[in-house]
Amino acid sequence: MQKKVQVIARDAIEPLHRVDVGGTVHELGTVKSFARVPALAEFIPSHTGVAMSWVHLAGGQELGAHRHEERGMVLVCEGTGEVFGDIERPLAAGDAVLVTPGCLHGFRGIGDGFWGISMQFNGSTSYDGPEEPRIIFESSPSRPIERLLARNDARIAAFSRSELVKLVDESDGLDAAVRERLLHGLQTWSDFFQRLMHLRAALTVDHDQQRVAVEHLAEELGHNDNLREQRGGTHVACTDSILQAAMHWFKHAMMVGSDHERTLLMHLVLEASGEVFFKQASTVFEDMPYFHEHAQDDGDHAAYGVDLLRRAPASTMPALEQTLEEGWDMMTVLCDRMAQLARA
Repeated sequence: MQKKVQVIARDAIEPLHRVDVGGTVHELGTVKSFARVPALAEFIPSHTGVAMSWVHLAGGQELGAHRHEERGMVLVCEGTGEVFGDIERPLAAGDAVLVTPGCLHGFRGIGDGFWGISMQFNGSTSYDGPEEPRIIFESSPSRPIERLLARNDARIAAFSRSELVKLVDESDGLDAAVRERLLHGLQTWSDFFQRLMHLRAALTVDHDQQRVAVEHLAEELGHNDNLREQRGGTHVACTDSILQAAMHWFKHAMMVGSDHERTLLMHLVLEASGEVFFKQASTVFEDMPYFHEHAQDDGDHAAYGVDLLRRAPASTMPALEQTLEEGWDMMTVLCDRMAQLARA
């Protein structure tokens, strides 16, 4: 090999943007294999078995979850992204992702995306050509956060058939006594919910989650007073032991849970259940603006939590899954009891 110093510009390497696997085209972002440039291919000693490529995913671009049978490593050189699959975590410049054979992994560009160097240790890259990839793409990636959100969707669907929703869905409407008892229970819960929001905002440490908690509190602040005024300005809290126990479970969970668990309970359970209920109840309580305001706002508030939870480390998912199930169980107890008391 002639002794000299060379510079190979990244832009000089021919890119590969997609591969065909069994008739299905998969997007790769940008892959620039060193093997496509003779000077680079010859420079790396063949006995090392190292194959290298520049890789790039723009913001929002995704390399779907896949597996391969050799060890690989991705060095993040600039920008931000995230890895998902068997683990889920954010990536920043300086991070190294180590992939052992058979592990499920995919990448996504965040913000402006990222550039990295991908290395394989069997002498060739995973993408020798657009029709010769040595990887297996998953048809339905088992990302932990997606499993969590799918489970939450199932619990929302179940809640839409709960006793409380059935109560306000009755075609013949509510008689005056049932209506008043239901409002009594809702006022008790609305007052308590304000305390939960204050507690969550006070205890949250993570900057992004604290910002959302404070914004959420500011938007919801005083809604319980609006309901009280629309009911005539008086209220004595319901002291039913089952209702109180269910409400205080949420208080305890807010006090002892992690920031992610508080976010999950507030947005995926409390606000999501509120969206289901208030959309139906707004047709029964047409004369009360409180119900229409919540029917419009709760969907947006429920969505706040999804973006935050997408950043949760995969290691937290077992605890979040347990919190999700317990939260919906207690929300169902609370709302079923409210319906029972209203019908009494």
